[in-house]
Amino acid sequence: MNDLINHRGPDDEGYFYDDKIALGFKRLSIHDLSSSGHQPMHSVNKRYTIVFNGEVYNFIELRDELKKKGYDFFSGTDTEVVLNSFIEYGQECVLKFLGMFAFIIYDHETKKVFIARDHLGIKPLYYMNKDGETYFASEMKAFSPITKYSLNENSLAEQMYFRYVAGTNTPFKNIYKVPPGSRYLGHISEDIKFEKYYCIDDGLSFNKTPLDRDSIRENLLESINIHTRSDVGFNVQLSGGVDSSYITAVLGQREKISTYSIAFSNQKFDES
Repeated sequence: MNDLINHRGPDDEGYFYDDKIALGFKRLSIHDLSSSGHQPMHSVNKRYTIVFNGEVYNFIELRDELKKKGYDFFSGTDTEVVLNSFIEYGQECVLKFLGMFAFIIYDHETKKVFIARDHLGIKPLYYMNKDGETYFASEMKAFSPITKYSLNENSLAEQMYFRYVAGTNTPFKNIYKVPPGSRYLGHISEDIKFEKYYCIDDGLSFNKTPLDRDSIRENLLESINIHTRSDVGFNVQLSGGVDSSYITAVLGQREKISTYSIAFSNQKFDES
């Protein structure tokens, strides 16, 4: 299963097993490129183990907060911040994260797992049940060693028309998506029912006081700066539009950056 998603993380791999769970991980190194960022990652007291895909952009601020509460850190990763945040705040930790993520944390003592997907579902997480076991993966193709795919005819038209299936269904029977903004805390062997911790509708309001130009600029600067925290650098794909040009202008004032554009002879898709 892990080999089939090697392209998601070619920098490192790791495994953990016990009598209740098996975890495999392919790492794409972004923060702390050393072996300290190896996953599955164990807590200092060895009680908890995490596999984490994504980025939590405000991990530096959260790490400082946790250090004041007495937590020690052996890495410079956001993975360890996510793990210690769960230890300190329980399942409410997801409310503190600004980022994109899908992760599973295993408690060796209670044999329970905590599973969460980011607010908008930017990072993928699929699951399926077979013979009383529950399997999770970042891509559906990872399930191929353990199941034969069967088309979900009820979702096929939607997939063909939109190239996407809404909700928790997928183009295949018995394979589901963990809903965006959802979490689960319990035993992996139980019937897993995810609960919503975030709904995009809750943030929509027409009664809010409009932001002035300086406030909008400040919010944009903060967002751009924390999104580009990285130990491996970054570049910008320019679409020729206002948004990518503005991001480039902001970053260009901060440091020298690499940019690229994609152009096609077909003007409909020309991004130059």
